[in-house]
Amino acid sequence: MINIVIIDNDPKMTDAIAQVVSHYFEQFQVVEVTSDIHSGRQAILNHLPDLVIMESNLPDGSTIEMLKCLPEIHFEIIILSANQDEALQAIQAGAFGFLMKPLNTISFVKILIKLKLEIEKKRWKFSYCRQCPELKKENSTLVLHTLTDIHIIHPKDILYCMAEGSYTHFYMTNQSSIMVSKNLKEFENKLTKHQFLRVHHTYYVNMQHVAKFSKANGGMIFLNEGTQIPVSVRKKADLFRLLGAIPQQ
Repeated sequence: MINIVIIDNDPKMTDAIAQVVSHYFEQFQVVEVTSDIHSGRQAILNHLPDLVIMESNLPDGSTIEMLKCLPEIHFEIIILSANQDEALQAIQAGAFGFLMKPLNTISFVKILIKLKLEIEKKRWKFSYCRQCPELKKENSTLVLHTLTDIHIIHPKDILYCMAEGSYTHFYMTNQSSIMVSKNLKEFENKLTKHQFLRVHHTYYVNMQHVAKFSKANGGMIFLNEGTQIPVSVRKKADLFRLLGAIPQQ
């Protein structure tokens, strides 16, 4: 089943959504309908839904801002609004779809069909990963959840990680980047086994991609592709130990 939480203070809208879901999609079920930010957030934490359909603005606040306070976004999002100008904000928030009020049944059904295929694809991918012997090897891969995707990556393909508050940015060898809503510390134990080193409170570097260390500007690491990363004074000893180097006075 694909579980849905609805967050909207308009009973006519929530009833219309529930009716369309039950009429056209037997694989979908609405597990809870809430009308405010607080109960909506609690419903998400309680049910861990596959889809959240939510009005962008409620009397007690913005649901898009509420998403930023969640520990992890593990679901798809459809934003509801009577204001077409909020479509861009919905896209930037990582929404799968945007629906104008009042509800257009055809548009809603089309979005749900696309979303159903996307969720089934992700579930198949996870099922495959659990069964694949290569991917079941301990520490062989890292699974990263973003607002819109689930990435399965190899540590060797990470250049470095950068902490930004409760978020972590992964910079890859293919020049892409992935941002997840988890603290960098949550990845340290796994990545340390793959020659990663925390050279600064903000940076966690894959030492396999380090080209040189410069003493200039207080200490700087240069990666093979040119990125420069500062090294804090407290981390220099760890760096030299890993490199097998002794700094000259």
